[in-house]
Amino acid sequence: MEEIKAQIEKLRGEEGGYGSFPDIPLYMDQLIAILSKNDSPLKENEKLTSSMVNNYIKQSLIPRANGKRYSREHLAYLSVFTKLKCALSVKDAGELTKQTLSGENIGENYDGFLRVLDESLGEMAEKMGSKEDIKRLALKCGVDAYVNRILCEYLIKSIEGPPAKKAK
Repeated sequence: MEEIKAQIEKLRGEEGGYGSFPDIPLYMDQLIAILSKNDSPLKENEKLTSSMVNNYIKQSLIPRANGKRYSREHLAYLSVFTKLKCALSVKDAGELTKQTLSGENIGENYDGFLRVLDESLGEMAEKMGSKEDIKRLALKCGVDAYVNRILCEYLIKSIEGPPAKKAK
């Protein structure tokens, strides 16, 4: 339990924020290398390949590259997206990523996402510090994930608005 708590604490504040991303055009291999640094056993589901990035672009889940070059904006989108897709469907993760990062200042929006992430990691670390039975804590985390996913899907749909009616 202490090892898991240490991993969670290590993740807190690990991401340096939007300003830590290189402000130069990047090729695909550089993009993936930057997003793959700071590997942790808890981040196993965040692995990224060039095929995955290309598929996300084709599905309009993240912005297109400028030629074959990627920017800080792409790093932010992929960072948020890879985290959200661990808990949500790819479609919902893409939609929530767009909603999270949209607006005038993508950097501020990304840093706001990181604050929410850090807050959640802190709450989880506190739970890990309790003497609660590890099986019960695992069950609680699983049930919380289920409930949070249902709520998140509902909230995403309410932000999107009702589906357009088909013309007859």
